[in-house]
Amino acid sequence: MSAPSSPQQSLVVAAGEPPLRLDVYLVKHADISRTKLQEKIKDGSITLNGKSAKAHHLVRPGDEIIVHDRETVVHAEAKVIDTLAPTILAEDEAFLVVNKPAGLLVHGGPGIHERTLADWAVAHDAAIAQVGDQPDVRPGIVHRLDREVSGVIVIAKSADAFRHLKRQFQDHTIFKSYIALAYGRITDQAGRIDFAIARKPDKSGLMVARPKSTEGKDAETLFHVERFVKNMTLVRIQTLTGRTHQIRVHFKAIGHPLIGDSLYRVKRMKVEKLPPPRLFLHAQVLEFDDLGNKRRHYEAPLPADLAQFLAKAG
Repeated sequence: MSAPSSPQQSLVVAAGEPPLRLDVYLVKHADISRTKLQEKIKDGSITLNGKSAKAHHLVRPGDEIIVHDRETVVHAEAKVIDTLAPTILAEDEAFLVVNKPAGLLVHGGPGIHERTLADWAVAHDAAIAQVGDQPDVRPGIVHRLDREVSGVIVIAKSADAFRHLKRQFQDHTIFKSYIALAYGRITDQAGRIDFAIARKPDKSGLMVARPKSTEGKDAETLFHVERFVKNMTLVRIQTLTGRTHQIRVHFKAIGHPLIGDSLYRVKRMKVEKLPPPRLFLHAQVLEFDDLGNKRRHYEAPLPADLAQFLAKAG
């Protein structure tokens, strides 16, 4: 589609800017998400040097970006650095391992109009934009953590790395360990939860645990009790599968929903007067084999907000 004839805003790439994808560059200067920007580039509402462009086209100093859409506001100055930016734990030519903060979505989707971990990864390394089964939606992303969950996540930087990680997740050879605080006292020192997980039939988007013989996808969660904290239990968790909301649904199913979980709490939960800062769930350890089949081990310490809550509660 050809661009409208009346340009509304012009943005010239400043000297010293590194080459960036058009959509990645605009995310830093616009008030809408990368997904929405890609849509506007595709329909011709945004042009590059007077010509139609694609989201993956690289922009360089001196290039002129023209926005023909009155609803898309761009600013000459780049946005202030995102406070939800992840911390890099390790990086090489194949993998990017980060500590994701709570509050940051892993990737975009329908109705999502905010910067995600995937957006950050592409801005960090433009090559990641071409990696994955659906690079336009979740570039480099092989696994995910819920928005409220912090912790270790690995991002593939190449097609080979993506396939290698994906195969390990499918074969359940990747090790993932979480730390969580559950409501009530769990009497078993260790245990295994294997309820199947299905989506609720309503439109809530929530998941529900089911007996293995009924509907749902197989799911398996192992846990070990670390210690009691008043009327709560600190547990270390290993997931053998990666279902949506798996840990949260499984612990609610055994009568011990996680502290701070607004989606899967039960009405009779009585927590100490000190309110939790958020969902108490943190992905602490991740292990996988690199392309040379060498085992890699990464850890993310318990975040300050959860550590402080634990100290005050205990």
